[in-house]
Amino acid sequence: MTPVWFHRPLAVNDHGYDVKIVQRKLGLVPVGRYDLVTEAVVRGFQRGMGLPMTGTVDEATAEALGEQEGFGRLPEWWPGEPIEPGAEGYDRALGLLGVNSVDGVRRFQGNNRLAPTGVIDEETARLLAGLEVE
Repeated sequence: MTPVWFHRPLAVNDHGYDVKIVQRKLGLVPVGRYDLVTEAVVRGFQRGMGLPMTGTVDEATAEALGEQEGFGRLPEWWPGEPIEPGAEGYDRALGLLGVNSVDGVRRFQGNNRLAPTGVIDEETARLLAGLEVE
């Protein structure tokens, strides 16, 4: 089954969150840019899995890499739309942050270079789940 993080073939000079996922899965530093080192490690992975050694992450390579808890997945509690202060699920986010107010959410967002809105948006949810944001 194709992993949820796979949306396109990945090759040298590509960049983005999906490249970071591949790099993490392969034990590389997740810089988000598909460089020659990433290509070489992908070739080695492909050889080990009996796949054509193209150095490109195609669908078959992505399937072999598979899903891994946390990587590329939003947390289960995320409803898919922003959570305003006082809305259902907001208290859970406060608990995850260890804060008790909208100001605490704003500080968390500001410290992570997000707009300090106090609203739990997708980027904030990703950070709360331990995922990186682009």
